[in-house]
Amino acid sequence: MPDKSPEDLRRIEAELHARFTAARERYHQAKIEANILTDVQAQLGLGHSDGRSAALKAARIEREAIDEYFAALVAFGDFILRKFPLDRTTQK
Repeated sequence: MPDKSPEDLRRIEAELHARFTAARERYHQAKIEANILTDVQAQLGLGHSDGRSAALKAARIEREAIDEYFAALVAFGDFILRKFPLDRTTQK
C-alpha cells in the first residue's frame, strides 16, 4: 500500500480490527439468540406456526451474523496480507 502514509495504515487497520471485533461479538450473541429460538422451536414443534417462525428467525439471525463476521474477517485479512505480503517462494 505505497500510496498510504503510516498513519493512514494504522487508522485503517484499527478500523478494520474494530469492525472484525464487533462482528465477532454480534456473531456470538446471534448464536446465543439462535439457540434460544431453536429451543422454543423444539418445544413448540415445526407443526406450530410459532415453532416454524422461531426456526426461521434463528436461521436468519445466525446466517446474517456469519455473513457479517466473514466479511469483516476477509477485509481485515486482505488488508494485513497487502500490508505485509507473504513471500510465497520461501513458504513450504
